[in-house]
Amino acid sequence: MPEKALAIVADLRTCELLPNSALSLLAKALGHVVNSTLDLSHFTLSTEQIVTLLTYFEGVEVLKLSHNPLMTATETIQSVLLALPGLR
Repeated sequence: MPEKALAIVADLRTCELLPNSALSLLAKALGHVVNSTLDLSHFTLSTEQIVTLLTYFEGVEVLKLSHNPLMTATETIQSVLLALPGLR
């Protein structure tokens, strides 16, 4: 991952609440590390933001969402599975 992308991801992970306007920047920065795994752990993202981010990526089979205080297990998991039925 290029150093600039690493720095962007690190900075965005420190945001208490990631604004919607930062989602495309985050997707661009994460695009350098995505193979079949998308690691959104330690980001403060709403369910809607997570689902929106998923639209930026193709071929995601593994999604990491740990340590997100805004995530609700039932709502988030249902929404993610509807958006990405191919998750393992």
